[in-house]
Amino acid sequence: MRVGIIGGGAIGLLFAAYLGKNNDVTLYVKRLEQAETLNNKGITLREGDSCAATFIRASAEMKNMTEQDLIIVAVKQYHLNDLYEVLKNIPSGVSLLFLQNGIGHLKLLDKLPHEHIYVGTVEHGALKESDQAVAHKGKGRTNAAVYRGNGERLMELSRRSVDFPIEMQPDYEVMLLEKLAVNAVINPLTAVLGVRNGRLLEITEYEALAKAVFEEILLLYPKLNGVIGFDEIKTIACRTGENTSSMLADISAKRPTEIEAILGAALEKAEQCGMRLSVIPVLYKMVKGMDNEGRKE
Repeated sequence: MRVGIIGGGAIGLLFAAYLGKNNDVTLYVKRLEQAETLNNKGITLREGDSCAATFIRASAEMKNMTEQDLIIVAVKQYHLNDLYEVLKNIPSGVSLLFLQNGIGHLKLLDKLPHEHIYVGTVEHGALKESDQAVAHKGKGRTNAAVYRGNGERLMELSRRSVDFPIEMQPDYEVMLLEKLAVNAVINPLTAVLGVRNGRLLEITEYEALAKAVFEEILLLYPKLNGVIGFDEIKTIACRTGENTSSMLADISAKRPTEIEAILGAALEKAEQCGMRLSVIPVLYKMVKGMDNEGRKE
């Protein structure tokens, strides 16, 4: 299967390393230097004490996408607008899979002409160590669902990914909202408090804050009632207890965060519904302030 992956960050490298074992993979990256390194050395995948290399093609030019069967878009949500012209010009018969957090990117998907569009959520932990090395910090799965068209290409990819499970989900909205609930609770709080995921369960006041955020998410998205409970959020925080959330990592590295994609989308929904929230607006402003301050330095 001919698979193109856009994005040379942690998730793009992780997907290319695994999918490159059984597929013809091209990784599209922003910098020529990274593309040259990948073409010369391959991708180094580290998991615990083990280390393996996967050789794929890498390109710093967004071309030859007409030759792909499926293109996986693995950039942060705030980069999608910059990619819109590139995506729009990919032939409409090429299937697209989007792996962004939140639900804000669905507006952009509606504008694209493609016949088959999929969305996914990633449960793996990944850390980019260099331009050509990625650490697999926690094994999980990729959940994927059809947003438009049929799931033929997605099912084919799933069948060819035995050691990197891709599980088809029947309802894309429930799938995305479930991940949104997890991200909305864990990411902003760990970023503001400057703690690893598990610390949210070790301090009574932190856990109370986490529960308050979760309850407001349920108010906004009643479709999640019965789908995910606070105990499941706690289980995820415990399982990833030693992990640094992506939002805390972004704040620490003075990179833009995905706060708009996660809490910004929730606040937009609250405004549409005329619903007054108490915790999420404050948390949003705190992260937004830290985000802006970090990038001014």
